[in-house]
Amino acid sequence: MQDTLKPVLTDDSLFHDGNPASGTPGTVVSADWLNNAQAAIQSTQQEVLTVIKNNGQNADPTRKDQLLQAVQNIAWGSAQRPSTLAGYGIADGASKTDLKAAIDGVVAGAPGALNTLQELAAALGNDSNYAASVTKLLSGKADKASTLAGYGIVDAMKASDWGVQGYTTLQVGPGKAFASIQDAWNSLIGKVLQADVLIQVADGQYATSGIWLNNQPFASRIRIQGNTANPSACKIVLTPDANKLSNGVVFSRVSGVNFSGFHIVGEASANHWSYRCLRVEEAAVVYSDPGTIVLEGAAAGLEVDQNASGNFVKIRISGIKGWAASIIGGAHAILHNCAITGLGINVSTTTPAFVNPDMPSLMSSGLQCVEGSKAWLSVSSISNVFQGCVSASNSYLWADGTAVDQATNAFQAEWGGLIWNSGANPSPAVPNGRRGKASNADIGYLAGRGGTIYAYMATADNCNCGFYAVYSGAIYAANGWSRNSKKVGYCADGLAWLDASGTQAGSYGCTQLYDPAPNTPGNSGAYVYQKITP
Repeated sequence: MQDTLKPVLTDDSLFHDGNPASGTPGTVVSADWLNNAQAAIQSTQQEVLTVIKNNGQNADPTRKDQLLQAVQNIAWGSAQRPSTLAGYGIADGASKTDLKAAIDGVVAGAPGALNTLQELAAALGNDSNYAASVTKLLSGKADKASTLAGYGIVDAMKASDWGVQGYTTLQVGPGKAFASIQDAWNSLIGKVLQADVLIQVADGQYATSGIWLNNQPFASRIRIQGNTANPSACKIVLTPDANKLSNGVVFSRVSGVNFSGFHIVGEASANHWSYRCLRVEEAAVVYSDPGTIVLEGAAAGLEVDQNASGNFVKIRISGIKGWAASIIGGAHAILHNCAITGLGINVSTTTPAFVNPDMPSLMSSGLQCVEGSKAWLSVSSISNVFQGCVSASNSYLWADGTAVDQATNAFQAEWGGLIWNSGANPSPAVPNGRRGKASNADIGYLAGRGGTIYAYMATADNCNCGFYAVYSGAIYAANGWSRNSKKVGYCADGLAWLDASGTQAGSYGCTQLYDPAPNTPGNSGAYVYQKITP
């Protein structure tokens, strides 16, 4: 395109008409100026035609809008003005839709009351230094800690208030944390025991009218321990309450407690009546380390009752006015190698009226297993008692190798009760062998009223009657003996049955060995059987 056309050569660079009347000359246009004007016009036309043709149009003398259309196409891309960024070919700009989506993304998760800048500012208290204000407040907080005390909290429950997390020892005794077993036990009630707890009782004497150990679902984690090497060094002495009574140590509805290392001493007199020394009841399960429990002097020694279970191997019981051990009410007891010493065959104790005016006198006796119960009493000794071992009312007493000395009836089974008192020949397990034994008794083995005694290899020495089955009772007494029986060695009466096979060779000193004669019915349908060897 050419430069700007030069102006006409007049004083004011303007064209003027001439006036012949006044003699004013008109502007003279030179050929040079006109040629320049023509060239400028042609150059401009060429520029316009270039724009039109480059826009895809041919020059059309009839149209007056070709330049406009070319410019619109250049500016808008079409003859219509666009209404969007994309219409102008802008790809990196944000549209209203884009801006709305971005803003919605910021406020979409906010509640209605906090989805504008004004609402946010109000929520921050219109504090332009909000971050600094919060930092200042945080500087006053408690330091990070792992305990309540570390945070300065003194009135909240601690983990130790409701549970035991690690192995714990509760000391009982003078100057200790707890004055009594009862106090230590009660401190655990209501707590979750996640670890074992030892209630360690120091040597000494602890007077009490009764210790009640119950309400503890985690009892299997508790061990109550006195002096296991010398139980008599840690005595629980029963003393009378206001009613002259004491109840001993009672476990009720707790399972798996270990109770070891104690000598419990009671009394049964006109001034003080201890019902028992130790009782396990109501499905409780209690056990002791072997040889660590000693019971003495109460109306009853050990009671396991009401479907409870007690394991007291090598327990020692002496001086009890009534039954030294009672396994009753469907209970189960393990008392292997125990030792029971009574007050004498005919020693009785009158029950005071303040206990029960209708209760008969007590006779010092050994062990009774009744009311569908079970007791294991192997290789034990019972002496100086009115009754030795009694099993009745569909109960089972396993007493292999157990000996009873000085008793009215050493072993007695009746009313569906069963006593197993067999022996064993020498073997690696029993090097010297063993035999059940009744000695110095009125009747050594008595089975009556449907009772059964299995007394294989059992012996009766110095009894009035060694083996006596009566009233449909049954005794299996093969390969044992009866010696020095003052009346009869083996006797059956009243539809009873007695197996005395292999007993003649070892028996001697009896006024009469068999009644009735072997293999001959007699005494109201009774029968003494002897296996006949060809």
